[in-house]
Amino acid sequence: YTRADDIFRINITLQEGSSGELIGSESVEGHGEKDFYAMVDELTRKIKTNFELSETQIATDIDKEVGKITTDSLEAYKHYSQGRKYHLNGDYARGIESMLKAVEVDPGFAMAYRSMAAAYGNMGYFGARKNARQKAFELRDRVSDRERFLIEGDYYWSSEKTLDKAIEAYSGLLELYPDDSIAITNLGGVYSNLEEWDRSLELYRMLLQNKPVNFIVYWNVIEMYMVKGMYDIARQVAMSALNDYPDNASFYARLALIYICQGEYDLA
Repeated sequence: YTRADDIFRINITLQEGSSGELIGSESVEGHGEKDFYAMVDELTRKIKTNFELSETQIATDIDKEVGKITTDSLEAYKHYSQGRKYHLNGDYARGIESMLKAVEVDPGFAMAYRSMAAAYGNMGYFGARKNARQKAFELRDRVSDRERFLIEGDYYWSSEKTLDKAIEAYSGLLELYPDDSIAITNLGGVYSNLEEWDRSLELYRMLLQNKPVNFIVYWNVIEMYMVKGMYDIARQVAMSALNDYPDNASFYARLALIYICQGEYDLA
């Protein structure tokens, strides 16, 4: 993008992925940060005109305006974006801190509450997780279809009585976005709660193909192999995890437990 005083201009070119052939170019212009969301929405509409979409595809388009499905506050979104970076690196405390700042600016920011709920759960603060999940669920009409499925899946996952609805929500998301890593991870978690270890492991293993592998994926795969008594494979995965995350103490603890389960106390 380019900037002159408070005027921002975004220029993009579209190319055919395989040949590099130029398909088209588009640009939008706005005044200050307050126009960013409108610029993104306008640019999205312009880009779609280059894709030769059918009438059916246009009629069934699930795209919505950015401000309506996230937050109309750039400040809140900046806190959210930073918080997600912390979260994905396993720094849940700082992630929560950023999300609290986001909802202080915009109390209706549903996805900030969803992220907080996940972080609280990973830290073992289940009461706080329940409250954040409830708030996200109440605000789920303010999100995209993808995020609504996530919020509903998380909410229904919180009770054994509604695990079927959680499976339905995460599966619905995967019909829209088959590679969605959060839906795959959480659906694996639901099957784990149901003690369907093989189905859970199958889902988790799909995510080992992603590079870099998220540390939560490693943790879940290790857990499933241990539950199934496959300690040698669990150890191999733990070693791979330590290669990628050498400063993560939880993997050292998990590897020590594997050694204990195998009777190799000296290594533990």
